[in-house]
Amino acid sequence: MKNMKIVIKSINNDKGRYIAYHKEDFLDAAFWVCFNDSITGAIALNHFAQMIRSRFNINRTDFVIEGGKMQFKNPALLDEILGKNGGIA
Repeated sequence: MKNMKIVIKSINNDKGRYIAYHKEDFLDAAFWVCFNDSITGAIALNHFAQMIRSRFNINRTDFVIEGGKMQFKNPALLDEILGKNGGIA
């Protein structure tokens, strides 16, 4: 089973907005999505992870929080990051 890392980081000076990205070394490229701490942000993050999994034939994506600590207010977004949603979108 192959896993792929997606990194989540906050956007400086923009509270409640984040970037999730995957760096693809072979292509020397990065794929990313910008999202809010909201239900629509959770859906956007879910779609991004699904796109990465399908494009690179990956079974699982692991979310990594850059800096190791963030607080998300929306429970759907938190569930998506923790892998508890089972696919909300």
